[in-house]
Amino acid sequence: MPNPVSKRSINRPSISSGYLLKQQQQRSSGWTASGDEETIRTFSSSEEQEENECIGTLMRVCTGSYRNLAMLSNDMNLFRYACLHSFDAMKAKAAIEGCRNRNFLSLEMEGRLKEQFYTQTLFPLPGLRTKDGKCEVFYMRPSRYFPRNTDTRLIIQNLCYVLNDMSDTKEKCRNGVALVANMDGWTMDNFSMDYWKRFMHTLQGHAVPTKVELFLIVDPPSWFGKTWRIMKPMLSRSFSKKVRIIKQIKLRNYLQEGFEAYLPDEMDIGLKDTTRIVDDYVYDKTCLDGSESQDLRLEENTSDDEDELCRTKAIATVMTKKLRR
Repeated sequence: MPNPVSKRSINRPSISSGYLLKQQQQRSSGWTASGDEETIRTFSSSEEQEENECIGTLMRVCTGSYRNLAMLSNDMNLFRYACLHSFDAMKAKAAIEGCRNRNFLSLEMEGRLKEQFYTQTLFPLPGLRTKDGKCEVFYMRPSRYFPRNTDTRLIIQNLCYVLNDMSDTKEKCRNGVALVANMDGWTMDNFSMDYWKRFMHTLQGHAVPTKVELFLIVDPPSWFGKTWRIMKPMLSRSFSKKVRIIKQIKLRNYLQEGFEAYLPDEMDIGLKDTTRIVDDYVYDKTCLDGSESQDLRLEENTSDDEDELCRTKAIATVMTKKLRR
């Protein structure tokens, strides 16, 4: 058993750079827009309108007849649901209504979740992207999780926190994320059907709305194929196509050039200190989450003060009227 040491897309039109350069030169020489360029402009405008209509529909769902969904109604959460479902309002609406645990969208780096991060089981790899430069990457060491000893809900919270953090802008939502699972040391003691189902359920966007575009299973044991035949049917057909079972040497086919500098040094080709990655991430997020919570409390206190001031003014007005009588 490895012992961690730490405490401390919507598809857009493809436009080549040459084409864009040509258009720029033509515009600077007084050339007027071609039919192709106008088509692209119209497409973008139509696309934006479609997205806004979808989000507007979801906003009405969350703030209208479904009052219990109000916590989902901030702009970023709505965009995440809409983007995950290609801005299909009906599918996104169904996903929101079917959300079983909305608390997964508002996790903070504290308590048991913070301790879970210190096990170095699952965490982002800052700066690392996929070969096309789009998807940010997070990492998992499945051999560090033991279903019999740890509540499955905790590893799901760990996963959801990372997915939320990697979906905090519209660009990130569109690009999606990638997972590198280092299977070194993994045994059947690290597996249970319930854990696998819930983990895969989350990776496919059913717990929090994040697109996982690539799932790399790296260096699994020789007998993994038999277990995989049991696991694979639990995945949707579309998600199964995103899974690759590879050796470490093949990571170069999927990750950006120089990826070794971002991988944890517990991998043979990784160069970055694993403990440092986790400690820095936990520290940064603890500070950020604490700061946001403090801001929220200040807003609530300000709101309470304003309410009290309004009540005082109302009482003073009534008393003044009585005295005048």
